[in-house]
Amino acid sequence: MKALFYRIALTCFAIALCGSANAHDPNAEKGIKRLGEFDIVNSGGFVERDDKRIEMQPDLDVAHGEFSLDLEDKALSIEMKSGAKIKLEKIEDGIAAFSWDPGSIRLLHRQDIMQIAGVSRPQDVETWATQLQWPDVGPATIVLFKYNEDFYGGFLVSRSKETTFVRQMEIHRWIGPRRRADNTRSDF
Repeated sequence: MKALFYRIALTCFAIALCGSANAHDPNAEKGIKRLGEFDIVNSGGFVERDDKRIEMQPDLDVAHGEFSLDLEDKALSIEMKSGAKIKLEKIEDGIAAFSWDPGSIRLLHRQDIMQIAGVSRPQDVETWATQLQWPDVGPATIVLFKYNEDFYGGFLVSRSKETTFVRQMEIHRWIGPRRRADNTRSDF
């Protein structure tokens, strides 16, 4: 009986400790919700010049960023491990506010994004965007959309008079090593 009492007390203490840690988060007091660390990869893209489209292969480099959400204006902020900071504004019309033509290139179409996000209307896909200077390319628009708490997608698009440059991104919450089946058994 005494052991049961101590287990219950310890559980209550752990719950109170977790709750108080979140309650005293300095970012929470500023109206900022920390979303966590995410890995960002370029999963495809294309360059179009003179009506000729050339598919870009996935980039195997992984970037790392800390994501947070401003609870007042719903802006999404990313602080990259490289030190770069990006603030994207909430787009109320979701992906309906943007147009892109993936054509025959292996990029996501509007329907793909809606299906992955589990919504039936493009306006219902949570979306953020901003303008930025893309090194070696120039002015660009970055658009991110939310599939779920652990998975976002996006496009980085630059259009000039002669060239359109598009990179598709996959953004996954960093959660450490994946669980794997035990393959050390000798009866395989």
